[in-house]
Amino acid sequence: MLEDPREHDSYRLSNLGLALERTTVQLDEKNAANFAYRGANVLASAIENPRVTMDGGTFAELVSALGKLGRLLNPMDAARLADRLSTAINRPEKPQTAHFMAIIGALPPLANRLSPTDASRVAKLLATAMENPTETNYAVSKLGEVLVNFVSRMAPKEATGMASRCTAAVLSRMESLQGADLVSLGVPLEKLSTKMDQAELSNVAYRLVQAMEKYQEAGNGPLPEFGITLEKLLDRLEPQAAASLSSRCVLVLAESLENPRYFYRSEQLAVPLGKLVAR
Repeated sequence: MLEDPREHDSYRLSNLGLALERTTVQLDEKNAANFAYRGANVLASAIENPRVTMDGGTFAELVSALGKLGRLLNPMDAARLADRLSTAINRPEKPQTAHFMAIIGALPPLANRLSPTDASRVAKLLATAMENPTETNYAVSKLGEVLVNFVSRMAPKEATGMASRCTAAVLSRMESLQGADLVSLGVPLEKLSTKMDQAELSNVAYRLVQAMEKYQEAGNGPLPEFGITLEKLLDRLEPQAAASLSSRCVLVLAESLENPRYFYRSEQLAVPLGKLVAR
C-alpha cells in the first residue's frame, strides 16, 4: 500500500509510514532496517513530489513518520537517504516551500546514523544551500539548525572548518540587514559558535555588534534578538574580550529602550539589556 505509485495523499502516507514503523518492532534488526528503508524512500518521494499537497499538520506528520523510520536504518542506508534529501534542496527546480521545509526537517534523525565521512558530505550540501543568495533568511536559519546535527558527527578539525564556512554565510546576511525574518538567523549562529575558537568567536561577536549599530543608525528600530544571541556568544568569550563588546551592545539597546518610538518593544529590549548589564 505504501509503495502504491498512485498514492498522493500525504495524510494516508504518513499514517502508513507510522504503521510500518510500529510493525518493524516485531522483526529482527536486519529485516526491520530493510523495510524501514523501503518505507522511508516512499515518504522521501512524497515530500519531494509537488503533486503531494501538504498543510501544516500533514507536513509535521510526514516528517515525524520519516524520522521514526530513519532511526531504524543501517548506516549505509541512512547515508543514502540523507544524500538524496540534501541533494534535492540544491536542485535548480527548487522544491515548494512546504516540501523544502519537510525535506530539511527529515534530515536530523539521520545524522546520528552517519559516519564522519558521510556526515561531512551531507553538511557540504547543506552549506551550499545556505550560501544560495536566493534562499530566504528563514530557510537559511532552518538549514543552519539542521546542519549543526551533521557538524557534530564530523571529525573535529573538519567540523571547525564547516562551522566557520556556515557562520560566514549567516553573518553576511545579518550584516546586509535585508529581508524578512532577519532575527531568525541568530539561532543557527549561536549553535555554530560552539565549534569556534576564541579568536573566531570574538570576530563573530564584534561583527554582530556592528550589525546592531548599523541597523539602528539606519532608523530601522531595535534588534533585541541580536542582543540575546550576542549575550550567548559572550558567555563563551574570555572576560576581557567580552567586556568591551558587552558595553557597546548595552549602549545600543539602552538607546532603543529610551526611544518612545520603540516602547512596544521595551519588554524584549529589557531582557538582553538586563543580562548584559549584569555581566
